[in-house]
Amino acid sequence: AVTVYNNRSQPRPSRDWYLAEGSTAWGFETYVLIQNPNPTPAEVQVDFMKPGGATQGHSYVMGGNSRLTIAVNSLVSASDVSTHVRADVPVVAERAMYWGGRRGGHVAVGSNSLGSDWYLAEGSTAWGFETYVLVQNPNPTPAAVRATFMRPDGSTQQYDFSTAAFSRLTLPLNDLVGSSDASTRIQSDVPVVVERAMYWNGRDGGHATLGVAGGCNTWYLAEGCTDYGFETWVLVQNPNDVPASVTFSFMRPDGSVVRAVRTAGPRSRLTLN
Repeated sequence: AVTVYNNRSQPRPSRDWYLAEGSTAWGFETYVLIQNPNPTPAEVQVDFMKPGGATQGHSYVMGGNSRLTIAVNSLVSASDVSTHVRADVPVVAERAMYWGGRRGGHVAVGSNSLGSDWYLAEGSTAWGFETYVLVQNPNPTPAAVRATFMRPDGSTQQYDFSTAAFSRLTLPLNDLVGSSDASTRIQSDVPVVVERAMYWNGRDGGHATLGVAGGCNTWYLAEGCTDYGFETWVLVQNPNDVPASVTFSFMRPDGSVVRAVRTAGPRSRLTLN
């Protein structure tokens, strides 16, 4: 008997995609990439949402089994921007960003669902990092957003924000948290989409990812390396009011397993090097 796990943590092809992050300002290039894996053409509507609630819409027709690249800088003048992709058949959407003459870049898949509760385990405003939490409100009404930042010692900070309809909100953690590692929880009175972007060493490098819509008892991470000059860190967010006992099982190519047990305090962030 063989147990097979079906990974549903990544979104499936969908007619709706949301990308909270994106910018054509601050020296960034942004691209929205759409894959039509169907044998039939796809009609695609792309709506760009700016911080104040101003929007831009563009329509495209994609051939069957094709890829569409949208150079957002050629369409949206200097602005932070979120994106909503709508298609008449299920497609897949990602976003890529570059900066510094393309010395740095990151890419992330979009979300095809909205949520009122989002979690981001990683985040730091220390060690030379910049961290941003990006909130997309694709609704026709404003969103009341509460951000809770959780530090390693269990101390928290809360901020309340209001974001306009069809808009993008940027939370610069370095201005809100002080110097600390921090996990984030975003709660909203209407469903939104949340991402996190981080940069380091004067933006020599960066990464971005979609938040998750809930906690889980078991997590799997296929990638990781402590050889070849790599550093690997596992970040755990405990948003509960009680401590969490966390067991890490590191699986090496030869089949041997190294285990470590740690305790994550209530409403805290745990970092394992």
